[in-house]
Amino acid sequence: MINEDVRHIVEVELQPNEKLLWADKPAKFPISFMGIYVLLFSIVWCVIVFSLFGAALFGGFEGSAELPDTAAEEFKNAEVSASAAAIGGIMGLAFVSIFVGAGLFNLFWGLKMTIGPAKQLYAITTHRIVIFDRFLSSRVASIQPEQIGQFERSGNERIGSLSFGESGFNMFAMNAMWKTPLNKFQKISNPREVEALIRKTFLS
Repeated sequence: MINEDVRHIVEVELQPNEKLLWADKPAKFPISFMGIYVLLFSIVWCVIVFSLFGAALFGGFEGSAELPDTAAEEFKNAEVSASAAAIGGIMGLAFVSIFVGAGLFNLFWGLKMTIGPAKQLYAITTHRIVIFDRFLSSRVASIQPEQIGQFERSGNERIGSLSFGESGFNMFAMNAMWKTPLNKFQKISNPREVEALIRKTFLS
C-alpha cells in the first residue's frame, strides 16, 4: 500500500519512532471547482479592468487631439497644468494598478487551487496523517488523530477522495487568501481501503 515513487519523499519527514503505513499521490488529476470558479472570475475581472483602462486611455488621447490649436498650444506652454496632469495620470495609473494586481493575484490563486492538488502527496503513519503540497513551494500538513474529526469519502471504490475535519472553505478568511487548505486526500486509488486503515489505526 506504499507507492515506491513517493516513499523516499515521505520518509524524510518521519520521526525516529514513527512508521510509514501508507503513501500515495493522486491517481487522477483532481479538479477543484472552487479553483475553476476563482480562475474564471479572475480572467473576467482582468478583461474588464484592462478594457476600462484601455478605453479611458484611448479616450484621453482622443480628447486631447480634439482640442483647438490655440488651446492645445496654451496647454503645452502651461507648466503647472502639465505637472498637474502628470500627477493625475500617475495617481490614476496607481489606482488602476490596484485592481490589476487584485486580478493577477486571483488568477495565480485560481491556478494554484486548480493545479496544486495534482502536485500533492499523501501519507498515513502510526502517529498522524500527512499531506505534502509541492506546488511552487513546499508545505507539509500533519493531521493528528484528535484533529481527524468527522471525515467523509467520495467517489467510487477504485478512485475517490477523503476529506478530514472541516469541509467548508471560507474564501474570505485571511489564511485562505494566501494558502489553499490541506485537509483532503484527492483522487486516490482504493479510497475504501485507505479509509479502513485510518479507522483501524486512529479510531478503533
